[in-house]
Amino acid sequence: MIIELFGWAKKPTGGDAGETGPCGPCSEIIIDRGKAFGCQKKTCDINCDCGRHSELWNLVFTQFDRKKDGSLEPLPQKNIDTGMGLERASAIMQKMEDHFLTDLFSPIVQSVCEKAKVKYEKTNIRPVRIISDHIRAITFLIADGVFPANDGRGYVLRRLIRNAARQGETIKIKLPFLYELVPGIVKTMADSYPDLKDRKEHVIQVLKSEEDSYKRTLSEGSKILDEIFQKHKEKKQKIIQGKELFKLYDTYGLPPDLVEEIAKDEGFDVDKTGFQKEMDSQKEKGKLAWTGEMKIADSETVYAHLAERFGSTKFVGYEKLECDTEILSIIKDSVDYHGKIDKGEVGLIVESTPFYAEMGGQVFDTGSFETKKAKGEIDNVYYGKEGLIVHHLKIEKGEIGKGEKIHLTVNKQRRQNIACHHTATHLLQYTLRTVLGNHVQQSGSFVEENYLRFDFSHFAQITKDELSKIEELVNEKIREVIPVKTENLQLAEAKRKGALSFFGEKYGELVRMVSAGDISKELCGGIHVKNTGEIGIFHILNESSVGKGLRRIEAIAGKPAYLKIRDKLHSLEKISILLKTSPELADKRIQELVEQQKYLLKQVEMLTEKTLLEKLNNLSDKIKIVNGISMISFRTDGIDRETLRRAVDILKDKMKKSSVIVLGGVKDNNGIFVGGITADLVEKGLNMGKIISEISKIAGGSGGGRADMATGGAKDINALDKALQEVENIVKKQVKI
Repeated sequence: MIIELFGWAKKPTGGDAGETGPCGPCSEIIIDRGKAFGCQKKTCDINCDCGRHSELWNLVFTQFDRKKDGSLEPLPQKNIDTGMGLERASAIMQKMEDHFLTDLFSPIVQSVCEKAKVKYEKTNIRPVRIISDHIRAITFLIADGVFPANDGRGYVLRRLIRNAARQGETIKIKLPFLYELVPGIVKTMADSYPDLKDRKEHVIQVLKSEEDSYKRTLSEGSKILDEIFQKHKEKKQKIIQGKELFKLYDTYGLPPDLVEEIAKDEGFDVDKTGFQKEMDSQKEKGKLAWTGEMKIADSETVYAHLAERFGSTKFVGYEKLECDTEILSIIKDSVDYHGKIDKGEVGLIVESTPFYAEMGGQVFDTGSFETKKAKGEIDNVYYGKEGLIVHHLKIEKGEIGKGEKIHLTVNKQRRQNIACHHTATHLLQYTLRTVLGNHVQQSGSFVEENYLRFDFSHFAQITKDELSKIEELVNEKIREVIPVKTENLQLAEAKRKGALSFFGEKYGELVRMVSAGDISKELCGGIHVKNTGEIGIFHILNESSVGKGLRRIEAIAGKPAYLKIRDKLHSLEKISILLKTSPELADKRIQELVEQQKYLLKQVEMLTEKTLLEKLNNLSDKIKIVNGISMISFRTDGIDRETLRRAVDILKDKMKKSSVIVLGGVKDNNGIFVGGITADLVEKGLNMGKIISEISKIAGGSGGGRADMATGGAKDINALDKALQEVENIVKKQVKI
């Protein structure tokens, strides 16, 4: 039953209704799903929250602006804000009480439960639902080209990943695990979204990298948060203070809304007003040029002061991978620290560095540091302000302090891998313009140790032949061992020499031009190999669309490419052994087996259907006649749902009228029910959808459909016979025999 309610919506946006703002009359469409979905109480009505009544659609006719005094001022632009619950519609159509048991969600839920080794039951429903919902959204966001970041769409993605990861911990799943759920999402959704298949490995790679990064951040932040919880429990305090929230946010990267969710689970509230005051207060303090230690909680302001004091960090990484330098500043808890530090993680400002800070699509270097008294790792390098480079240190031994000499060493193999991928993007751009045309322009890129991504303008999907030509031409230029040189030139001179510059970048008068012989000249500040031969090999992984007129190529180069190709060849050799043929003939042999399988499956289907039809011709002993109604309910295993449906249609035609047919069976370890009713019984009020729903529940499943035809499933195969035996009793109840 559909119920339409008319009312008034203060806010058309779906947010909390306020006293002022856009508003107007609304029309809500409510579905009454029947007594079976409700609390069974006589008092149950549309206001009951038992689940029987579900809002499917809401339309807000936004036409007024409500003022503080309650008056309504007509809006200059009127509109209809409409929102439909697609998942609710799916649940209603499939007659499910739970949205997460509908056909598109249940495989995801099952995967999460298997990963956690839990059942989808009351104690685990919330985290399983959140993970299932989030991982689907995460997969699509990354597949659409969104990367985890601290702002915009990237921040939304990062929050989804972090919240799903935290929910995993509540059911004992340790990070990283979300990336392992991606193949299941792709399998479930790829029929409707085929691009997911091509993007699967990319999604897995990006997601796993983000999970690993979050694991490191969360480890330290969670320890601090647990200490805060313990302290408050001992003092019987129920509110996490604004200062504590700010420290968790500024130092450990835990957003206040995430802390709020965790705190809620632990029985605490959070002081969001105090957090905002702390933010505002610290920013105001940051404007003051204090002497001594700068007590500034806003790291950006700290970096501004340090940049003003020390100027830009001298980068020597183009020439060497290690250097001796002096510690100018140590950042601890957003403070320019003056004392000695002997443990934990800190930010370091030095006079000169061989470490490349993330910029221009190239990731940062990692490596190690050593002083006379200390040593440890450098796992992140970034620009704090203008030319000020910040090194994120993990002190493993000893203590460090301002003014000390320090030796910095870049991870050589990682740097080489990054350089190979970066130079490969330059060769790729040259090749794309050669094969596809000079209209190709770079619109973005990402270069890291094991992977490169290159976005560019192009009007059509690249064909397989074109991709082969692109890959071969890049490798041809690699084999030519072309020298890669850099020059610092005036911008006008670089452009005169043909240097390409894209992305809408702003360049100063003095620029750095990177040239690979005469084939590639680009303005670039990144790290490159000395000659193209160092790249070794280039291999394209995927080509896809990232927007109207924009394409993306993902590829690997150097050692990662060699390892990838080696693994593929090993897999081909294993397949060839199984097929008892040579690698060169493996594809032909597979095609033969595919055709053979199709033929055999067709033969099996024909024989199965023939056997079933023979059974249908000998069903006189299976027919029960009760008060003029002919009823057949029997089990036949090994038959698929569609064949059972055809069998029901045949029986309905054969039995003419006043007939109820329910067939059940097991196919591929899945219980199946299919039922049909002749038209005259439908007119008398008999409903096969309800019959199938009831017998499916007996076997631990669910089902439903039209009054004349319905299908269902059985989770408990052992109860299938019992369910079929109940058909007669259920029919008697419906017609009150």
